[in-house]
Parts: sequence; structure tokens; C-alpha cells
Amino acid sequence: MDYKKSALVDEYITEAPEEEHGIMQTIRNLIFKEAPDAAELFEDGNPSYEVDGVELARFTKAEGRIDFFIESKEKPHIEIKSGEDVPTDLLTELLATRFVSIVTK
Repeated sequence: MDYKKSALVDEYITEAPEEEHGIMQTIRNLIFKEAPDAAELFEDGNPSYEVDGVELARFTKAEGRIDFFIESKEKPHIEIKSGEDVPTDLLTELLATRFVSIVTK
């Protein structure tokens, strides 16, 4: 499938420390797997994903970690430290739940 990827997000990932590239790419791939039609945006200096104009998720790079948010950067988030495995099952479950809540409104 041809996902709607943003060149700005490609740049954001490339500019991060190398050990964080895989984490961010894994998160990005999970988002598109759960929401193939999501729009990938670059807002407030961070990758953000929307479905039908509603924010699904976003991630940000921080010192030595990646923060993953469902819905908004104001909500609780999951921190994935550099070198840690991405909790793919948990993120998939969160994304699927959020996606269903958006499309069934």
C-alpha cells in the first residue's frame, strides 16, 4: 500500500540519533498498519497522525528516548528509551482502540 508519508517526518527521523531511528520507524509502521489511510503531518515540530481530521497519535524525540502519545501531546504517554524494544503489542492495542473510537463517532 502507498501510505501518505511526509518528507518532513523522514527528515525528523534521519536527524535523530541513529539508535532511535528504528524505534521511530517501528512506531510509524505500526500507525500505518492500524490506520492505513492516516494523514502523516508534521505539527509543532513532531510527527502527528490524523484520521478523518482527528488526531490518532504522535511521537516525539526527547533526550535518550522517544515519547509516544495517543490523541494528544497533553495526554499520558509511553516512553521508549534508546536501546529498548518497542512494546509493539501495547502500541498496536492502543492504536486499534483509538482508531475505532475515531471512525465510529
